[in-house]
Amino acid sequence: MSSTIPLFPLNTVLFPGMPLPLRVFEERYLRMLDDHKGADPAFGVVLIKSGRETGLHPEVCATGTAASLVSDRHRRSQRSNIVVTGGSRFRITDIDWSRGYGLASIDYVDETPSEALDLDPLMRTTKELLRRYILGITRLTGRRFDQVRLPIDPAACSWEIATRLPLHTWERQFLLEQARTAERFETLRYLLRRELALLYGAGAAGLAMNHPGGTFTLN
Repeated sequence: MSSTIPLFPLNTVLFPGMPLPLRVFEERYLRMLDDHKGADPAFGVVLIKSGRETGLHPEVCATGTAASLVSDRHRRSQRSNIVVTGGSRFRITDIDWSRGYGLASIDYVDETPSEALDLDPLMRTTKELLRRYILGITRLTGRRFDQVRLPIDPAACSWEIATRLPLHTWERQFLLEQARTAERFETLRYLLRRELALLYGAGAAGLAMNHPGGTFTLN
């Protein structure tokens, strides 16, 4: 399904179902929020490939995530603190920068079903690796983490696990671009085994068991 959506280029990746607080202070993005007030999704979050968040026309990745506004707090004349949550993924086909912010023509990306493949074993082994990782982090740091409640739906479960891992930004983008849930679970298993090797082999850990949305991202 084709559509148009305003773009919010950031140095972070938004996963479906993931909350993300944002501190909006640039005039063009405050204007973008006003121009599309009441729209759902409010805008699309895309990872910057080159340039700065405050740059004029940054080069962005073609795959992003639609963001729905769930909270708009402390709105002032020159700043707005908002919280969004990730929705459907999309691919950009064209961008119009004439408004100062990007207005993109997009095609929404459906989750590709893993035909004739039972996802339960993949999901089960990925959950077990996550459990071992949480246990190892707890032993290493003495920190206690809230119980991770994972969705029953395989696709939603994969995004929830991806959200909670200490991954490089480009690894997050790679996961976002994977069309099939099975592929994503395979990548997550690889990444969890890597983190476990670092944890038990070198006593090093990247943490980040809570949602990365716990802190504000500046635009």
